[in-house]
Amino acid sequence: MYCSYFNSIRTVDNEELKHVNSIHIVLTDGNLHTLDESLFPSINGSIELKITDSHIDLLPKNAFKDMKSLKKLSIINCNIKNVEPGAFYGLNNLEYLNVKGSGIIPEDNSFSKTTEMLFLQLEDNNITEITADTFSNLQKLGQLFLDHNKLSYLENNNIKNLSFLEDLINLTYLNLDNNEIGEITNDVFSTLTGLGVISLGENKIEQIDKDAFKNQTNLSILDLRNNNIKKLPEGLFDNLKGLGQLDLSGNQIEDISESILNSLNKLIDLSLENNKIVNIESGVFKNTQLILFLRINNNSLQTLRNRAFRGFANQLLLDGNEISNIEVGTFDGLNGIHNLCLGNNLISHLDPDTFRGIRGRGTSLNLRENRIQDLRNLHFQGLEQLSDLYLDDDNKISTLDIQAFYGLTNLEILSLGSNKVLDQQQNQFKGLNS
Repeated sequence: MYCSYFNSIRTVDNEELKHVNSIHIVLTDGNLHTLDESLFPSINGSIELKITDSHIDLLPKNAFKDMKSLKKLSIINCNIKNVEPGAFYGLNNLEYLNVKGSGIIPEDNSFSKTTEMLFLQLEDNNITEITADTFSNLQKLGQLFLDHNKLSYLENNNIKNLSFLEDLINLTYLNLDNNEIGEITNDVFSTLTGLGVISLGENKIEQIDKDAFKNQTNLSILDLRNNNIKKLPEGLFDNLKGLGQLDLSGNQIEDISESILNSLNKLIDLSLENNKIVNIESGVFKNTQLILFLRINNNSLQTLRNRAFRGFANQLLLDGNEISNIEVGTFDGLNGIHNLCLGNNLISHLDPDTFRGIRGRGTSLNLRENRIQDLRNLHFQGLEQLSDLYLDDDNKISTLDIQAFYGLTNLEILSLGSNKVLDQQQNQFKGLNS
């Protein structure tokens, strides 16, 4: 059974609902001011309740005490002014609770009776602090969302004490995005050994202790995007041997040490864009041979080192740097590359062996917005599988040698727009498919 109430509701007469087997109730866009224990009396069937876009003055103690069969409860954008202790008492079978944008501040033992809870979302409630016993007895909780709040913790905005998480022994997903966290010290997540996902994006993190994630051996996704991290301490990722996705984009990182990624041999997706990285040594990625997506765009790289990216496949994004020098052999071993982006750099010279080693079928090579003035014979030799070549958008190409594109037998797209090609000869495009 599905019931919806709109606009003018203040109380609900539910005599007709007492004996249903299953019901999904939606209260939305109304004048419902109080949720009390008489609102849904003696409903014995399986219940899902969603309350949205209301102005609830009071969520009293035992508001849901007669809804013992409630499985899923969502309270979204309700601007709750006052929540009494024990408001969620009686929800012994609740598995899913989503309280978003409603001003609920959890207190000690707020959820102590909801022992069957699997999913808890407290997004966007202006929460500044969570006490030690807030999540007592939620041993079954698997996913916890505390994003878009104002958590900072103790002095200097340090996350030094996450004791409120200690009871969550089965937690696999933790979202702390968009808070005001400034530092992550060691042992913060020490008891949460089952975590598969930690999301700490959009905070104010400047420092991370090298042992912050030492017990997260099951972690598959770590999100640290858009913080103020300048340095990654040695050993930070040493125990994350199963990590598949790491997002460090939007920080202030200047250097990636040769050993920082050594343990991440299952890494598939690495985001380093929008940092201040000036140098990547040849051995940085030697143990990360499974990477499919590597994003280093919008940094301050000037030189690409010999064999720096050996083994990568699919996408390598290097656009928006200050690259002017590409050592021969930089791209050796890119047998599966599909998209190599070097646009918006300072490249003025290409060696005939610059792109040797690229063997991916259907590869796209983007050299837009550089300073390339001439293309000499055999500049792209060995790129028989190249399908797209972009040299447009304000390069300075004025000269094309006769065999500049020789050997590009599978090329489907060649873009030279916005250049000044003056010296055109009959055989400049010899070797290309018609």
